[in-house]
Amino acid sequence: WAGAYGAPPPQAAAGWPAPQAYPPPHGHPPPGYGAYPSGGNGYPPAQGATSAHSGHRERDRDRDRDRARDRGRDRDRDRDRDRNRDRDRDRGIGGGGGGGGGDAGEHSILDVAGCRHDVVGDIVNGTFSMMPEKNHGRPVYKKTTRTAAGLEVHVYYWDDRDGANFCGWYFGQKVGGDEVWAYHPERAVAAPPPKGWQVPYDGPIDSGLTVVTKTEKQPDSSKQSSAGASQTQYASSGGPPGPLGQVGPAAYPPPGHPPVGMPPPMMGVPPPTPGMHPWELHNYHVMQAQAQHQQHHMAMIHAHEQQRQQADAQKKKAEQDKRRRQEDERRRRDEEAKRKQNEEKAVKNIMQVVQKLRVATPEGFDALKKELEDTLAKELPLAGAQATRMKDEADKGLSAAQKCIEMINARRKLVEDKRREMEAKQKALEDRAKSLMEELLGLVASAEEQSRRLAEVARPLGGVPTKAPAPAT
Repeated sequence: WAGAYGAPPPQAAAGWPAPQAYPPPHGHPPPGYGAYPSGGNGYPPAQGATSAHSGHRERDRDRDRDRARDRGRDRDRDRDRDRNRDRDRDRGIGGGGGGGGGDAGEHSILDVAGCRHDVVGDIVNGTFSMMPEKNHGRPVYKKTTRTAAGLEVHVYYWDDRDGANFCGWYFGQKVGGDEVWAYHPERAVAAPPPKGWQVPYDGPIDSGLTVVTKTEKQPDSSKQSSAGASQTQYASSGGPPGPLGQVGPAAYPPPGHPPVGMPPPMMGVPPPTPGMHPWELHNYHVMQAQAQHQQHHMAMIHAHEQQRQQADAQKKKAEQDKRRRQEDERRRRDEEAKRKQNEEKAVKNIMQVVQKLRVATPEGFDALKKELEDTLAKELPLAGAQATRMKDEADKGLSAAQKCIEMINARRKLVEDKRREMEAKQKALEDRAKSLMEELLGLVASAEEQSRRLAEVARPLGGVPTKAPAPAT
């Protein structure tokens, strides 16, 4: 050796296999070399490591045994967890019958149909899937699709903790919520009853509403989680485990890399050349495996960072959408409140003018009619759903006011005609009295004239005799 290559390399001095064993088959380092982190940095040993090869193998075997023992403990723990979960499921109410619980790998669903209620029918009809959690010892079901109004619908059981009248099965927006649409007082069954539901909650029994419980197969979630954890462990360690859990040359190449024996050229490392020293070729393959492992590790870190950024972006977008929906809902409520306020104000202003018009006099009718027309032109567009009713009220008020004005004018004309008639009669009587008075005065004057003439004629005869005095008694 010394004559062919000079002084032996430090690896040979430390007890490594003879040079004729290199390069290893398929261009890989010896078994165990680079299989585990050296110094805790997560990468194979660096080129020129001086640790004894026999010590590496001993530590590798010890770590293999420890990891195999840990995997055995993990399998026992998973077995105990599955056994406890099955035992707890068997102790639950329903025991898997009637859709109350279900065996491992089974999942209950509800098919609800036949509800005849105009409003509740769209809410309760449909398919409901059993949720993992229970309420008061009974299963909870959630509708797989939202309603036309965007409501979530649940089927759940409520015990008699709030009173016997509240015990039974419900169709509600949320478990224990105030908004419910259907009710069944049955409390002895472990699954929603098929018939006899009251729709709505305090209404009559809807004979058409039927609830059918079905069971469908689904994969065991615990096995899926164990498989997923194993896959994650394999991916983080660089590939599937070899014998006794060793992560060695079988872990290379990672997915997406060139096959073993055809490594890509490394940055700063010249490719192997014919006649290269076996130890140099071995170190080249070690560095090649190290670079591949590091590339795979960095790719996993990059993929994880991308997933985290995508999750953060989705979460941020969901929060923004939620805030936008809340802001839109708040703006909609404010606009609705303002619209109702304007509508009430417009209705009040229109009715005030209509009331004044109903008691109008002929002298102020034209002014009030003009005021009503101006008020309708201003307030009617703000009346919203009340606009038609306000227009009818205004027309009725105007018609009633016109009839009232006509009646007042007719009565005034009648009174005026009677007054003129009385004045005419009074004047006629006064004229008659005046005529009679003048005639009487003329007769009196004629009588006096005749009396005077008689006195003159009778004077020669001794005058006109006077009335003799009455004899004394």
